[in-house]
Formats: sequence, structure tokens, C-alpha cells
Amino acid sequence: MSAGVAGVSAAKLKIMEPGVRGKSDEDAVKALLGIADARFQDALLRQAQRAGKLERGYRIPDAARANLPQRLADALAPLRARGLFPEFPFGSDFTEEELRLIPALQHLKARSATKLGALGLALEGLLPGTSTKELEPLLQRMGFERPGSLKERFYQRLLTVGLRKTQ
Repeated sequence: MSAGVAGVSAAKLKIMEPGVRGKSDEDAVKALLGIADARFQDALLRQAQRAGKLERGYRIPDAARANLPQRLADALAPLRARGLFPEFPFGSDFTEEELRLIPALQHLKARSATKLGALGLALEGLLPGTSTKELEPLLQRMGFERPGSLKERFYQRLLTVGLRKTQ
């Protein structure tokens, strides 16, 4: 196993993370909770307490409660603007169009995750929109450059909404 991988058996969790190697179970759990995504910390904490790895009164430090993807993105934004920390540091096979489509599709997925968000998105998709020359290669990549049905026209408008929101 390489560093950073945890192997799980029915009897024991074997931690291979270099920062916790050699620590007691309690110290290892505290260290891992301190770097875990804040959205999952409470569930992980309860699980560790039920397993007897942490005392019931343990409280995750406030600084670790800010471990959120948006905080990391905000911290890296000025560096990325200078060309550092690219999205795919080891390269990718994505085309320029695909790289532009990824955040737009993620935006549409996130907006449609709730009923209210999906309704708002649907309403935006029903509004007439104009496609620009800039969006043509992106619409073409998704097969919406010349929608042949009402459904395809709706998808084209939704994609245009997503692309405009993530420019």
C-alpha cells in the first residue's frame, strides 16, 4: 500500500497516512478529524466515539471546522490567477471547450439538486436567450448547436444559463 491509503479489515483499520503513523488511535483520529471536510466531521466524530476511539466530550477545534472546499478554492484563487495550482496539475486530455463546460455542468447539477433550485433553473431555461459566437463551439461540443426538438432547445438554453453563470 502507498502512503495516504487506509486498508480496512473486519477487525482493524490500518492507517498509512504519514502524519498519523505511529500515533495512538486517539491521536490519529483527532489528527484525521482535524483535516477532514467539515461537512463530514460530526458523523466521523460520532463514529469514532461509538467505537471507543475518542472520549464523549471531545470537541473538534474551531479552526478545523472551516475545512470546506470553498475556503480552499478562495485561498487558492489568487495563486491560480497567477498561473499556479492549475485545476489539473499533471495535465489532462480535456479540450479547451470541455474545460469550459465542466464548471457550467457542475453549476447546473448543483442548482438542480433541490426542487426549488430545479424550478428556478427550469424557469430560466424557458426564458428566451441569445447564443453568442463565443458559445457556439461549446454548444456544438454538447450537440446543441442546432436543436431539433423543444427538449433540445430547452437543454440548449439551460446550458447557456450555466455557461453565463460560470464565466
